[in-house]
Amino acid sequence: MGMAFGCLSVSGKGQVEGDGFSRRQKAIDQQAAGNEIKVARVFRDEGVGGTTENMDRPAWQQWMAALYGRGVRT
Repeated sequence: MGMAFGCLSVSGKGQVEGDGFSRRQKAIDQQAAGNEIKVARVFRDEGVGGTTENMDRPAWQQWMAALYGRGVRT
């Protein structure tokens, strides 16, 4: 079984307080299950706009550090 990280990002208050994260998490879980992948960790950015560069996203920075430091490559 492969290992993967997930990264979720929602920008609007309605997405943060609504079902934005749960819908995205469900999609990750379904994709992982269908491909025999275990999701080791999920990173979340709340309220970060779509025009924000990756390096300015806290969860993206944590995600990249984990990819390089833990051996998970997906």
